[in-house]
Amino acid sequence: SWSALQTFANATATQLTVTGNAYFPGSGIWNSLGNVGVGTVSPSHKLDVAGNINIDQFSTYRQDGRTILYASSTTGSVTAGMSAGHFATTSSAAYYLTAVGHAAAKFTTGANNTAFGYAALLTNTSGTDNTAIGYNTLYSNNSGGTYNTAVGAYAGQNITSGDHNTAVGYNALASYTSGTYSTAMGSAALQNTTGSNNTAMGYQAG
Repeated sequence: SWSALQTFANATATQLTVTGNAYFPGSGIWNSLGNVGVGTVSPSHKLDVAGNINIDQFSTYRQDGRTILYASSTTGSVTAGMSAGHFATTSSAAYYLTAVGHAAAKFTTGANNTAFGYAALLTNTSGTDNTAIGYNTLYSNNSGGTYNTAVGAYAGQNITSGDHNTAVGYNALASYTSGTYSTAMGSAALQNTTGSNNTAMGYQAG
């Protein structure tokens, strides 16, 4: 152990070069064969941590410089996936956003939105209270689209400013843009409908 300040012949004012394994007493940090361990003396990865990792409320976990995991104790938002909820990590307006999947809700700053799936709710900006589950669901929803629910690949993919719509099934309400109060349940249900206040259930119904 070290009991006093040590001087190393191979140290400079800016760096310390160590050959072999290195341990920094009192810090819990080990360097072994090019791997760094925190709380462990035998790290098997470039960074091996035995214990909890704490980051502040505005920090993210990144891969190749892009956020893949984020959670805020301030806004209550949680995102997982490459670029998921990207704007939420920098906006205080995106309260209670849950985004899981590549680019899910990427541009969202609106509150109370949920997106699960690749590009689900991708272009939504300030629209609120939307739920999109599936590949490309509610893809085009933007600032005017609120209270929409879509489940199934491409469901409600072209809704932009419509609200209070429900689409369940592949391609359900696929051509819908600004209509309101429509419910489509079933694969391709109401897929060519654009008007408001429609209800259809079953394969290609309506």
